Amino acid sequence: MSRVTVEDAGGDTLCQIEHNGNLYPNFPNIDSITNIHNLPIRDDDIFICAYPKSGTHWIWEVVRLLVTGQTVQDSVEKGAGMLEYLPQEDLTSLPSPRILNSHFKLKLLPQDILKKRCKIVYVMRNPKDIVVSYYNYMRGLPHYKYTGKWENYMQYFILGKFSYGSWFDYVLEFEDMKRSHPDLPILTLHYEDLKEDPLRDVSRVNDFLGTGRSTEFLKEAIEVASFGNMKQKKSNPVTYRKGEVGDWKNWFTVAQNEWFDELYQEKMADSDIKVRFTLPCIWDENRADMSVIKEMDADGCTIRLVEHDGERYPHFPADVIRNIKHIKLRHDDVIVSAFPKSGSHWVHEITRLLQMGRLDETNFEKNDVQLEYVPEATYAQHPSPRILSSHLNFRSLPSQVLEKKCKIIYILRNPKDIAVSFYNFCIKMRHLTGYKGTWENFLLMLTQGKLAFGSWFDYVVNWEKEKEKYPDLPVLTLFYEDLKEDTLRGVRKINDFLDLKRDDRFLQKVCDHVTFANLKRIKGRNHLHDGKSVVFRKGEVGDWKNWFTVAQSEWFDQLYQEKMADCHLRFRYTLEDSL
Repeated sequence: MSRVTVEDAGGDTLCQIEHNGNLYPNFPNIDSITNIHNLPIRDDDIFICAYPKSGTHWIWEVVRLLVTGQTVQDSVEKGAGMLEYLPQEDLTSLPSPRILNSHFKLKLLPQDILKKRCKIVYVMRNPKDIVVSYYNYMRGLPHYKYTGKWENYMQYFILGKFSYGSWFDYVLEFEDMKRSHPDLPILTLHYEDLKEDPLRDVSRVNDFLGTGRSTEFLKEAIEVASFGNMKQKKSNPVTYRKGEVGDWKNWFTVAQNEWFDELYQEKMADSDIKVRFTLPCIWDENRADMSVIKEMDADGCTIRLVEHDGERYPHFPADVIRNIKHIKLRHDDVIVSAFPKSGSHWVHEITRLLQMGRLDETNFEKNDVQLEYVPEATYAQHPSPRILSSHLNFRSLPSQVLEKKCKIIYILRNPKDIAVSFYNFCIKMRHLTGYKGTWENFLLMLTQGKLAFGSWFDYVVNWEKEKEKYPDLPVLTLFYEDLKEDTLRGVRKINDFLDLKRDDRFLQKVCDHVTFANLKRIKGRNHLHDGKSVVFRKGEVGDWKNWFTVAQSEWFDQLYQEKMADCHLRFRYTLEDSL
């Protein structure tokens, strides 16, 4: 048993534990790994077994809810029953029936499992999504100390040179153990099936465990254990990233995919295992109301977009975009709305903390309640008042906005800083956008309205017209630059707008908590590219001066005068500017 450093194909290192020829994560308690095989087992123990990033957290939570008969979510995670992580005395102290879990191969688990015929819930997931999820997970956890590139990690991982070895070896061994021990009670679940029809598969778990919960209870348990709720309630900031089926398509190049498919056919030739790499109808590009397009810049570089009802969106789920107008709102919903890169992450967090009346460091963020990005079911059960978010043009907001008179916090930022931030975001999020063009070409496309959410000029002018058209709609307009200059003043405005009556002492605590550096530390881990936050880059006013040439700035100023001639808004391009 020893701690070792393993190199990927590019020479970047990963800290791991080596024991009897097997590699494991760099967990703090080495004895937990060495003692597993001889761990005393009880007759009523339940085991959740899966290769890492296969949905173990999800299934462990579902099983826990079924066994306890409770649907109140807390912060307890599957680490509280993880064999290779917890000291043996902690496992021994758990009350029966214990819900244990492990990523160990079946032959390395406690030897009494076979003798006592403990129930095992075995979860499988397609290996392409696993490798993407595991890569982001390893880069996000400090104990791995890993900063390598995707292409270097992917190949070595698939060949089994990192923690828990090869996915192929893991699933094939499980298949062999099931064949050789047909009396061992094992329920096999597929992550993709669970995503497609959770009630069907949770019912299977209910029957397998004999917990006898009603259909209504199962539906409640599914909601409590939904990805959105788990991400909000559980503590680990990097465990809950996307939870999607098919996200691998945003990471694998065509060449990598062909290489993997060939390897898969070779390794799985004699296996009866069937996995699904996508779900049906995630994208329906032939529908007349929805098209996936690639907008080309002046040099032929393309960016992936979705077009629906004349509006352009990022490459977000089609069904979510189609449903926007039909979203059911509540009269006490608050919507934080802004053109992309205007500070909506910042203002959403301020608003969330003010509404709660306390500070926290959860990784829950505005993307988790973004109207055009996540399914309505993700936030449908959130308690009121909900703090939602959107980059939608006013005309594209849910139809019930006017009927319910939801409060809207609308953020404006100078378009030059927006352009710079948006460019860097699209470049770093290449797995989503596919864009690798130059700054000057991007700027031209942005001003022409060819990117997601269209033209900034049209967006702002339209919002101003709609605000005038509906004067009884409660809208608080904030300027990013004003908020940077005097955060406390802006926080007071939000506090007053929402009638929260938080005292000045708490308002100052919120200001101290939502500094750019602190949010980057807390939330930035959700969106990493080469070890750096994609969402939280600089957060400065005036950084555009480092990007715009003098000629570009003069051209942009002239365009601004033309487009905004009839608009009363005035923007500050540095904090020294006065209005």
